[in-house]
Formats: sequence, structure tokens, C-alpha cells
Amino acid sequence: MKILILGASGTVGSAIFKCASNKYQCWGTYNKNKPYNLDFTRMVQWDIEDTAALRQMLMDISPNVIISSLTGDFKMQLSAYNCIADYLQKNDAHMIFISTANVFDGATDRPHTELDQPHPLSTYGKFKLECENLLQTSEHCLIIRIPKIMTQEIVNNLIFGEPVYRNLYASLNTPLNVAEAIVHCIQIKKCGVLHLSSYDYISADIACTRMGKSGYAAENLTIDIYVDMLNCEITKLQTSEDGNFYFALQSVDNISKNFAISCEDIVDKMWV
Repeated sequence: MKILILGASGTVGSAIFKCASNKYQCWGTYNKNKPYNLDFTRMVQWDIEDTAALRQMLMDISPNVIISSLTGDFKMQLSAYNCIADYLQKNDAHMIFISTANVFDGATDRPHTELDQPHPLSTYGKFKLECENLLQTSEHCLIIRIPKIMTQEIVNNLIFGEPVYRNLYASLNTPLNVAEAIVHCIQIKKCGVLHLSSYDYISADIACTRMGKSGYAAENLTIDIYVDMLNCEITKLQTSEDGNFYFALQSVDNISKNFAISCEDIVDKMWV
């Protein structure tokens, strides 16, 4: 089986490439910086604006599975996904699209499962949902929504003095855990929608404290601050009755139970 990973130079994309390469023939794309920690003989430089190059790459590699962890200009990404959707229909290929918890950023009343209807308010969340709807026209597509991905580099880059909110709760995951779950989904040809997240959630305040970032001044998130963060209209925001904000995913799919991980386990590994 041949797998093409779009955005293999990114945090999640590189983890998927390493994990999937143990079982399959994998190719990956990068834009400017070649990822030398991966098999460079299987790395293809690709500018997201070059749709013709994407078509040629698909023709040359003929992947059975396409995994997208792309970033970049929204309009250019949509153009690429239209090209991919055409390839999927003509070649009976499988697609895995990495989406985000932001498709629920307009509903902060509780964690959200695969059964909930997306309700994005931010530009990013709306874009990701548009991509989901485009790609789900193929019956061989899996939408994977992920929460905040934690790495040691991300933790090290946290700057003291940044606001940390006691009442903002998030679910977490790690690149490796996401990658291992995706390889399993490839093996069973999983389609539909799947949330890959910790089975619980944690407040930003507690997470930072557990990771040794105790120099922050914790405060409460307000609706005004949240709306400003999303750059959206306050009148459309669904808020929780308990005064908390939940940027969290949960799953009702048994697959997620096979890769269960807790926020406590994740943040403890990030302690510095």
C-alpha cells in the first residue's frame, strides 16, 4: 500500500510519516525546509499554490491513501482539496483529513463528540468545516478532529506572563498517539468522523502548573476575551451555564478507547 502525506514536515505529519513507514510505502511533502529527520528519498517539495504539480505527484505516486496535515493559505488549500477529491473519485483511494476542535469553537458549553453538529465562529474553524464538507463527498474519507497537540517544544516556548485561564478547559493529545491511531484507521479502512483526543480535559491553569510553568498569573476567561480571541460576533456565541469554556473533544467511537490517554499523563511528560 502506498501512502502520501501532505504536510509531512509538520509536527503531526512527521509523526504519521514515521509511524506509517513501519508498515507501508510512504511519501511526504514539504514546502521550504526539507525534514532531514525523515527519509529524504521519499520527500517531495511542493508549493501549495501549484495545483498542476499536485496532479502530477498523484499521477506519479498513485497513492492508495492520502493523509492531509496541510497548513497555509486557505484558498490554496481548497484548490488542492478539490484536486484531491477528483483523484479520490477516479481512483477509489482513501482520504484522511486532519481537522480540528475549532469546528466547535462557537459552542463552549461542554466537550463535543462525533455526534454533535459543528458550530464554528472563527475564520479558521469555518475553513476547516468547509474542507470537511468538501472531502466527505467521497465515501472513502475519514475526518479526524484533534485537540491541542502537546510537544516538549511547544511547552518550552510558553512565555511567562501570557494569560492562563482557570475556567478554560481543553482536551489534549500527542503527535505519536495520533499517528498510531491513524495507522490503525488505515488498516481497518475507517471512514466517517473520529475524534482523537484525551478521554478527559484539563484547565489551562492546572496544565501549566503541572508542567512546571508556575510563574503565570491565572485569571478567568470572559466572553469578551473569548470573542476577541476568535474574532467573531458575540451574539452568536453559545456559552456554558457553569461559567466555564470547553475547548475539548470527546469520542463515542470504540477506536478512540484503544488509544486512550489522559491529560495528566500528557502534562506530566512535559514537565521541565
